[in-house]
Amino acid sequence: MNRFAVVLLGAAPVLVVPAHAQTPSFEGEHEVTRTWSASNTPPGSFGDDVLSDSGAATHKGAARAPARFEGTFTQTRQGAAGAGARSAFSATAEHEITGNLVWTPDEHPAHPKTFGDVDSQFYVPTDGELTVDVKIEAQSQAGTCTRDAVKTFAVRKLPPAALQNVYLEVAADGRYKLRLGMISYFLPVEASQRCSFKASSEAASVNDVGVVIGPQHGAMTGDAIVGATEQPIVYGVNSYSGKWDFKKVD
Repeated sequence: MNRFAVVLLGAAPVLVVPAHAQTPSFEGEHEVTRTWSASNTPPGSFGDDVLSDSGAATHKGAARAPARFEGTFTQTRQGAAGAGARSAFSATAEHEITGNLVWTPDEHPAHPKTFGDVDSQFYVPTDGELTVDVKIEAQSQAGTCTRDAVKTFAVRKLPPAALQNVYLEVAADGRYKLRLGMISYFLPVEASQRCSFKASSEAASVNDVGVVIGPQHGAMTGDAIVGATEQPIVYGVNSYSGKWDFKKVD
């Protein structure tokens, strides 16, 4: 197994432009009044919707950032190597990472805000855990070997460097940008290896388990940030898919 590094690419903003608006802001207690036509009211916006005399939906209220988000993400990896009629060796690997995260406001974000037309708030994971589940099977002329491991990492015990590419930016109009990236160095796993040609099992290191869901963006659905990778993310012989579901908690 080879280590891999994750390169996170910036996601381009997706703009939703209101017909008439002041710039929404999370700063202070500023009241934000925005007028949207009934057909283009953005989902997940903060504040209260009322109906004006003209019949247009008027979004009025203090743009207050949620206190936190809580929920899960799941990343699944599938890979194969050496398969083929002429190959004397073949291997398949299935890795699943499940993250239960608590996102709280980042008071000193390391990244600049990226929603130019509206204000935004950054969130970082401050509690929760990551669980890694690894299943590997290799076959050769000598026989078959399998590796299995499950390990849980507490978010609070991970070094800051492990979480530098795990953050969430939520705009005042309900749009979001999600970063989920962590190199395998921070998620080492000791697996139990069993081989058909050996009498006993032995420990084996698995050092290629990383988070690669990377940059994603969308709009909140009600009080939730929900989504999934549209296409598999491919690195070499490995294919990754992911999904996430984080709910607003005030």
